Amino acid sequence: MAQHPRTLSPAQLSWAEGIPQDAATGDIYFNRQDPVRESEAVFLHGNDLPARLGPHERPVHRVGETGFGTGLNFLLLWDAWLSQGAPRPLTYVSFEQAPLAPADRQRFREGLRQRGAAGLAALAERLDPALPEPLQGWHLIPLEGGRLRLHLYLGDAAQGLEDWLAQRDAPAVDAWFLDGFAPKVGPGLWHPKLLGQLASASAPGATLGTFTVARAVRDALGASGFFCTRVP
Repeated sequence: MAQHPRTLSPAQLSWAEGIPQDAATGDIYFNRQDPVRESEAVFLHGNDLPARLGPHERPVHRVGETGFGTGLNFLLLWDAWLSQGAPRPLTYVSFEQAPLAPADRQRFREGLRQRGAAGLAALAERLDPALPEPLQGWHLIPLEGGRLRLHLYLGDAAQGLEDWLAQRDAPAVDAWFLDGFAPKVGPGLWHPKLLGQLASASAPGATLGTFTVARAVRDALGASGFFCTRVP
């Protein structure tokens, strides 16, 4: 059977101690010691979540992410949203150039269980059958009766953002998770033009969290209108 012309190549991974590593660049997907706590600290707490999911002066309705990867950040936000009683509908917009193959997604879920994150693994089990075939373009995944909506763009993030911004009433993002590979190995997700697109897609007062402290990234974010500060 001929392959669909929009089919994307899956991520090529190697695994060590339950941690996926990009075979081409050698970059790891998350911290080897405690990926769950790392993602909570950088992306959730970096955006004052889960507090902003409940009553708050800057409530979060939409979260954007560069680099869906294993889906860990989405699972953490989903879990936090549920823990707050799912007080309002939540939209998650994410971009991924090289989606994980089913076997690697299963290995990731097994790793969550081995690390004692059974609740996240259970959410991952619910998400997995809803994930799309690796076809370039937008995919809408409604969860929790449609109150949680994952808009997943498979392909180049800059192209996906251009398409997002071209929509007549493109909804603005309240919080961003900047989670591509490190700038030195994945520069496309940290290009000043793309970071400017993020600013254009943001609501007033939007926040972002990222692991990188690279000067070029901080300068580009500052030039786009974000105020950057380093935290422990």
